[in-house]
Amino acid sequence: MKVIDLLNKIANGEELPKVIKYENRILYLEDEADEYPPTFNYYDKDGNNALFEGWIGQYLNDEVEIIEENKEIEKITNIGRFTRNQKKLAHKINELIDKVNELDKR
Repeated sequence: MKVIDLLNKIANGEELPKVIKYENRILYLEDEADEYPPTFNYYDKDGNNALFEGWIGQYLNDEVEIIEENKEIEKITNIGRFTRNQKKLAHKINELIDKVNELDKR
């Protein structure tokens, strides 16, 4: 997705991604839905406005990556051909995956 696509989402009243990656930085959307006109700002983990600094026109074609939140880790499947030890290990790994996925939902 490009920066211009984010601006088009705003113009069309669409929901913006909550977390993006821009120039190797993870940025979080500040929700200011109460403001009119609605604004959007992406901040880094330290609270610095990190997306647009200066004239926005130079950033329109820059790429941003949408980071999915709380994406579940997939379990190991098709363990039929595994050896007995590999099956035991796969089951333990799947148990750990369940625990991690459960923690992510909190």
